[in-house]
Amino acid sequence: MKGTKAVLAVVALALLVGVTSLANAQGVKFLGVGSSAMFTDSAVAVFNSICSQRTGSDCHHYSIKGKNSADGQNYAQAVDQRSASIPVEGGNLWVVWDNNTSPVTVWAYLTVDTIVGNRLFFAAPRAQLQVDSGVLSTAGQNLIVANLFFNAQTGTNQADDASLPSNVLTVIQTTFTAAISDVRPEDAKFATNRILKPLNSKNYSGLGYGTTSANCPSATSLIGCAIVGSWGGATAHPIQYNLSGKDPFTGAKLPKYTVIPYGVDPIVFVYNDTNASGLGAGGFTDWTYAQATQFYEGKKGLVQDLPGALGTGSLSVLLREPLSGTYTTTEMNTFRVLLQNAKTHKWAAAPVDSQEFGVNLANPNTNPLNLAGADGGVRLRGIGTGQVISGNGGVGGVQHIADSIGYTFFSYGNVAAITGVAKYVTLDGVDPINGTYTDGTIPSCTAPCPIAPGTSFPHIRDGSYRTWSILRVITDASGQHLTDTQAIVTAAQNLVNETVPDFVPATATSDGDPGMLYLKSHFKLAGVTKGTISNVPENGGDAGGCPFLASGPNKNVIGLHLNGSNTWGACDLSADHN
Repeated sequence: MKGTKAVLAVVALALLVGVTSLANAQGVKFLGVGSSAMFTDSAVAVFNSICSQRTGSDCHHYSIKGKNSADGQNYAQAVDQRSASIPVEGGNLWVVWDNNTSPVTVWAYLTVDTIVGNRLFFAAPRAQLQVDSGVLSTAGQNLIVANLFFNAQTGTNQADDASLPSNVLTVIQTTFTAAISDVRPEDAKFATNRILKPLNSKNYSGLGYGTTSANCPSATSLIGCAIVGSWGGATAHPIQYNLSGKDPFTGAKLPKYTVIPYGVDPIVFVYNDTNASGLGAGGFTDWTYAQATQFYEGKKGLVQDLPGALGTGSLSVLLREPLSGTYTTTEMNTFRVLLQNAKTHKWAAAPVDSQEFGVNLANPNTNPLNLAGADGGVRLRGIGTGQVISGNGGVGGVQHIADSIGYTFFSYGNVAAITGVAKYVTLDGVDPINGTYTDGTIPSCTAPCPIAPGTSFPHIRDGSYRTWSILRVITDASGQHLTDTQAIVTAAQNLVNETVPDFVPATATSDGDPGMLYLKSHFKLAGVTKGTISNVPENGGDAGGCPFLASGPNKNVIGLHLNGSNTWGACDLSADHN
């Protein structure tokens, strides 16, 4: 498919528009790209509540990941058409279709990094899905368990089909209609600018991936150095784009967009406790934001340095790539907060802490990351949640490295591989998952695993847990794409409590869930945000914003960030605060 990508890059834009418009007219209701956070819930919502609910519908689903061994190409990938030098982005794919419509009606979703998904959506021309023909003879991999898919027409649960039909394959190879994001688009754009800016080793306002060096000779300010994982496999590609105005590659004018809040997920720190003389000895149940920052900056690296830890040994600290929404949420809400001066109460000019501390692409051991801590231990990088949790090819990740610690957006699917070999910890004494912390056992779900509406993630709902983000879907500001995307969001929110409770619905649902009652203060971001900033309607970034009750007296306060160093100020993190 690399050859196919090269051909696509030189096809006349008018022809591309004609092809994609035809495909969309042939029945693509939704083609999402981005964060894996909504992969399961959105597929189940489409199949159960939208496709199979229609009288006489004949609904099917299919999912696949990895590469076709016959030709060595990704089964599914995104193609950014703006330059032949932009690498393709492989990912996991689900497809749902209704054979009882003419032409066939199709929904699909490709997972890539959050910020990559934003870039693919905002690119002008918009990026396209490309699927290898091997799916015509390859069985679906059931990446989502079959007993979550309930066909309303047959009254039975339904597994992946034995292959993807040729008519469906033809239709889905078109432009994306939505980006799936776990950060605001402004935060994603700000992160891209930061990644590509020259390295600033004092405050890490620039990370240097767009700067040419001996280790990165082809890097430019538009196409940066690939970010490589510690265990091989996937790489992440920082590529420039804009949210409005004109595209930086093609000069094409960008259309208007809208952002739909989907649900809220916490970041959870998890650690491997299989070494009885290390983290398995117990005692480590909580750390503060300042303590977590010391380890993620490599300033501490021993098990015995962790608060309360009874064991000894070297610690492996695992972090994500800067193009990740998981990374961005953790970076801006835990490590890289704007601090206030305890005496003057004024904001510092810029935060100085970052999990990128000591990373310099001009030096060895930084890409892929393999940096020793100041007093032992090592920092490593996983590309994608799957690598942080399970490594690559049975090597690396929290699952395979004793005395390792990493972070992830919590979902039952994300942590399934480490249930029984890892535990989680609280932050500043606040549990991210349960109402009361016991021994850090990671909860599991034999799907479906229903709960009472309004009871999931109690400390996200009461505003006391700090490191969370609103998951969002970005689509066209008007038209059929907006209508079809909103239908999926609403269906997923209404189903989440009865299927797999992976997130707090962003809004009230039909089963009586009140939805997320808190929002985060929004603010301007240099080089990104223009005009008036507001919380409702949303405008501006909010990664690192202070949480406020959406119906409380401070709901219109803007520009207030989290404060990680002292308790002065208006940013309250007590339970049920206003």
